Amino acid sequence: MLCSNCGENIDLRADICSGAASATTTQSSPHWFQRNRFLCLLAGIAAIIVGGCNSDKSNSLKSKSENETAAAAEVRAIDSTQTLYTTTYPARGYAPNLDTLEPGPGAKCGGACLLDRTLECSNGTWCVKAAYKYSVVGIGSPEVKDYVITATPLNSDAGGRSFCSTEDSVIRVRAGAVSAPITSASECSSWNPI
Repeated sequence: MLCSNCGENIDLRADICSGAASATTTQSSPHWFQRNRFLCLLAGIAAIIVGGCNSDKSNSLKSKSENETAAAAEVRAIDSTQTLYTTTYPARGYAPNLDTLEPGPGAKCGGACLLDRTLECSNGTWCVKAAYKYSVVGIGSPEVKDYVITATPLNSDAGGRSFCSTEDSVIRVRAGAVSAPITSASECSSWNPI
């Protein structure tokens, strides 16, 4: 057999992929070499599959962590935007929803234009960005005196924690997703601050 590294004509027989090779004659055992070469190939494929699965799992965990960090940062940004909104429009109080803070359809300034249109708000309840969905619920009418921001993962692969914040700008967290936006400041206040 021709060595692919050095080009010498040698015969290598390995102890099933252990890397320990010994020079022998292939004429005495050609089937042994072919059978072990096949086993080495199968072992290599299995190692790639298992390694790939482990790699995907660590990437999945890393992505969850990154998604959660991004969600908490988005909640912080919405909190800051609410403060800017109530300063800009003091008679209105806080914005009653995310649509009010963003530009209107077609990037026309139908809202306050304080947030860019990165949150996809289609159904009026949840706005989606990356792996999380977000909601702002204004409390009070006609002047909105408080609000609750909710951020929850789209699915269990996207993240394992939900976040909320109110006019006190403290971001709070709890394990798992929520099925509906939080509608009371007291419910958000019962979550753990981060």
